[in-house]
Amino acid sequence: MYGYQEIQKLAGVWEGRLIRYAFQFLHDRKKAEEATLAALLDLVRLFPGESAPSDPGPWLLKRVREFCLKKGSGEKNDFQTYPGETPESGMRRAIQSLSGREQELLSLRFEQGLSCGRIAGILDLKKEDVIEKLQAAEENLKNRQI
Repeated sequence: MYGYQEIQKLAGVWEGRLIRYAFQFLHDRKKAEEATLAALLDLVRLFPGESAPSDPGPWLLKRVREFCLKKGSGEKNDFQTYPGETPESGMRRAIQSLSGREQELLSLRFEQGLSCGRIAGILDLKKEDVIEKLQAAEENLKNRQI
């Protein structure tokens, strides 16, 4: 079980990353902050007998993802720029032309810096499937930049 101090430390490390991830789904900062808070509160409110996650970061990302998929409008995850960020426009356009799943995989791998095993846990996939899908997404991205 996580106490106040542990949650505070996790929030300090993961809050910005969780908000950015949620923003890609919801396209609204306030809703993204709500998703992040909901995930952190879920960590506090673990059910009796439910064990605390050994790796809370990916667990939090998965909770944020679940919240966003429930709250989302069903629109394509179009990798909108987070307020205040100014990405290189050519790369952003190339990423936006990918499918929502490919965008999400690239975000988890390169923006969040997660391993394929951790991504597999978040997306409920096999690690081998994540590796294969990431390779395909990277190839698609290369082809779209040329």
